[in-house]
Parts: sequence; structure tokens; C-alpha cells
Amino acid sequence: MTALDELAELARDYCAVVDGAEELGRDAFLETVEPRVARLYAAGAELGDPFAFDYTDDYAAPRPVDRRSLFWRLSDFLGEAGRLEEPVETSLADDLAHIYADLRSGLAALEEGHPGDAGYELSFGFRHHWGAHAWQALAAIHSHRSGPSG
Repeated sequence: MTALDELAELARDYCAVVDGAEELGRDAFLETVEPRVARLYAAGAELGDPFAFDYTDDYAAPRPVDRRSLFWRLSDFLGEAGRLEEPVETSLADDLAHIYADLRSGLAALEEGHPGDAGYELSFGFRHHWGAHAWQALAAIHSHRSGPSG
């Protein structure tokens, strides 16, 4: 199984969990989604260089897109000093939705018979978008599930 095949399998599983989130309830959803996001992050890192995939410039996959899931972020990983002057309010739901949308886009390319485009889309997205959302989502879920003494 290739790294792309593995990520596609994990992406389908993640998307199915997100699609069924309302049926699970909040705590069961977080318990279910946490290891999936961790595995997706690891699999995304295994894809390697996005430009190693045989992709076309003209393929464009469709992009799909609770206040209780807000959290504050103090670190700007790409900022000058690595710190923000003010905390930034962000949302776990937003992070999970961005991951979902990027994965769905890559899966759409794969399902339409464009594996090179799917590999590029998923690898580039990991390096420049959904990977950061996955990292932030893991931190938020871990903090919530660890409780106040974390």
C-alpha cells in the first residue's frame, strides 16, 4: 500500500466520523476523532514532497466547507518571535472542518481518477494548510480530554 493509499483510507474514515458526529455526542466524538486526526497527521507527513506527484495545473476539486469548541492560541508558529501579541480565538470545529474540506478535495481527485493530483493536493495541503489545523485540533482535544490539571 502506498503512502497515498494509506492516507486516502484514513481520510475516508475521518470524513465518515465527522459526518456522523451528531450521532456520537461531544465527548464520544472527541474520543473517536482524536486518534484519527493523529493518524492523519502522521500519514500526511509520510507523503513527502508535493511536487514529487505527477499532477496537472488545471484540475480543481470541489471544496465543501458551535461556539462550545472555541479555544485561545498564543503561539504563531511562523511569526517573527514565535508569539502573538494578543491571544487569538480559534475554533476546534473550524480546524476539523478545514481538515475535512481538504481531505474531501483530495479524495475527490482520487475518485475521479487523478491520483497525481490527489497526491499533490493532499501533500501540499498537509504542508501548507490542513496539517496545521490537525496539529491545533490535537492540542485542543488533548487539553479538553486531559481536564483542567492537563
